[in-house]
Amino acid sequence: MTTIQADKLFFKFSSLKKRPLQKSIQPYVDRISILVKWVDEYLCEPHPELGRTGPVCPFVPTALEKRLLYVSFYPNVNKNTDHNQLKEIVAEERDNFLNMEPRLGNNAQFKAILLLFPNLPDPHSNQVIDSIQSSLQEDFVEKGLMVGEFHPGPPDKRGLWNEGFRPLYCPVPLLAIRHMVPTDILFLKNKSTLVAEYLRIFGDLVPSKFQHLVEEAAEKFGFHLPDKQVASSSAPTVIYLLEKNKIAYSVFRHSVFDKPIRQPEDFAQALGYDVARISKALFVRDPKKQNYAILVCAATRKADLSRVAAHMGVPRLQLADADELRTQVGHPPKAVTPIGVDGMDVYMDEDLFRFPTILTGAGVPKMEIEISPHDLQRLSASTVLSFAI
Repeated sequence: MTTIQADKLFFKFSSLKKRPLQKSIQPYVDRISILVKWVDEYLCEPHPELGRTGPVCPFVPTALEKRLLYVSFYPNVNKNTDHNQLKEIVAEERDNFLNMEPRLGNNAQFKAILLLFPNLPDPHSNQVIDSIQSSLQEDFVEKGLMVGEFHPGPPDKRGLWNEGFRPLYCPVPLLAIRHMVPTDILFLKNKSTLVAEYLRIFGDLVPSKFQHLVEEAAEKFGFHLPDKQVASSSAPTVIYLLEKNKIAYSVFRHSVFDKPIRQPEDFAQALGYDVARISKALFVRDPKKQNYAILVCAATRKADLSRVAAHMGVPRLQLADADELRTQVGHPPKAVTPIGVDGMDVYMDEDLFRFPTILTGAGVPKMEIEISPHDLQRLSASTVLSFAI
């Protein structure tokens, strides 16, 4: 470890809002105030040029809520710091990020670290940030991570919904480390090695608005979109847990079938299975939003929420909305799985246990996991009830 790394200051972002600041970072109070304002009032808020509703970065509000946003300060980095030294610093932060809890489950997707070098002079700092990000991007992507450059320039990266918008603007030059998400294809599509890694991790499972970007990038560099044999890498958290626990499973992507999969009956017919083996996972809560649960039952049956509410000891249950699903579980609608969901009550309908295997979501759209209901129950610590009618 170099002297620069040894003198690093590391904080939870939430602690930077407290006054007075800790003595070690008091010299940077002005820069910290600007950073806090940028996170709270830029990343967490809508922007008229964004081209869609919601905050500029939809992950940051949840990261703040879960206290998973961190900041590393490097006060000894200055204009004389060697480029290779800086790369070594960021590479070590990458390894720290991978080892930090939570490492598994959906909460891991909201973890992020901001790297600040407060004594790099402006505008030299913008060039340093760009150079480090460019030289390390491929290494990060290989590990399923993104390293993003932010500065007042702003960086010449265009918005997903409005190409005239520059979302990486930040008044404080910094680098950010986070997990990759499917829409990162926009930032990776112009380099062959990055596209190859993206396809390995996500396949073609992206929101339909950006599907053409994946197809164009694959065609540009002569890549074939993933087939059934390599699809398992599309849901890394779920697959990791299945492999770690030595559980037998199969992966099915809807795109491998000749006929479109629009409803459970289509999927059952394609597999030659009883449609009751295709499960659905419902995300429910009590009216006061204090108790949440995932209910797993056959896709063709209706869940009697009153039976589960009685078991949970709450007056009633109702379906949670898509925003709650995103913040509490991290899955899109129609892709929910109880596998890898931390701290959530799970209930499985006992009718599912009459089959040797059932199909459950994989946490990403248009992909299913076939697994023994007994293995699914053990892996998700589910309670077995009779609640489907």
